[in-house]
Amino acid sequence: MRKLRHLFYLILLIGFDQFTKYLVVQNLQDSPFILIPKVFQFTYHENDGAVWGILSGRTIFLVIMAIVLLSFMVKSSGSNP
Repeated sequence: MRKLRHLFYLILLIGFDQFTKYLVVQNLQDSPFILIPKVFQFTYHENDGAVWGILSGRTIFLVIMAIVLLSFMVKSSGSNP
């Protein structure tokens, strides 16, 4: 039952993440959202790499590495009760 609840929260968080990304693309792609003029604004920017653009354009490699790392994490967490 606990794993089912964790799965529910995970799906909920992924859904919220995708919804906020959708809102950003719809509302910030053409112009920034200015909170304080000349001080603070939200601007749309895409990063197709890892952190700070590392491995930009290497999407397949990043996906494979993510799958490998997640499989190790799932395998190691399965040994704990």
